[in-house]
Amino acid sequence: MAKLQVTLDFVGIIKDYITNSSQEVPLQRTAEVYVDLYTRGVYNVDGVYLGTTHLWLPANLNNNQEVTIWEEDSKTITIPVMVSEQGKQYTFKTGNYVTIKDNILTLAVSYDLDTGLGVGANESGGQGFQWDPIFAAVGIADGTVGVVSETNISLGPEHSTIYWDRILYYVIIPVAIILLAATLIIKRRRKKN
Repeated sequence: MAKLQVTLDFVGIIKDYITNSSQEVPLQRTAEVYVDLYTRGVYNVDGVYLGTTHLWLPANLNNNQEVTIWEEDSKTITIPVMVSEQGKQYTFKTGNYVTIKDNILTLAVSYDLDTGLGVGANESGGQGFQWDPIFAAVGIADGTVGVVSETNISLGPEHSTIYWDRILYYVIIPVAIILLAATLIIKRRRKKN
């Protein structure tokens, strides 16, 4: 179990459905939660189970590997992931919609392959993390997290953007010519001796 100090900083438009008005407000909420690092189960300080976080998933998944997104009592939701390349990092992506607690939620998220950390909405038009039990811990009933802009977690080494197949294609012909010329020169010298 890990004890996490969660702070949500928000500056944006909040709609009041009672007065049907909107205003831009700053909001900061803080809470402590306990997370089972193996199951990703989130508990409040009173030990009440809030759900399975999907802010991070297991790292180093394979293409089409099933991963558990939600687990509660007898209900387990698993979805396949798709591994791809995003910038200089490898990522994996989750599907679009799942039903958790009778709510259809958008979970079209890209995760860093090396760490499993959710880094934002994937390119298929997903909104990102539409809901997570961490939100419930800070008193938010519904919320969407778009893109993680910064983190103190190392996302692992950047992969090389060197295309070895292209380099070999352009290098092999000159190398072959040099080897052929060297072979001919060596044979001529042996004939003279």
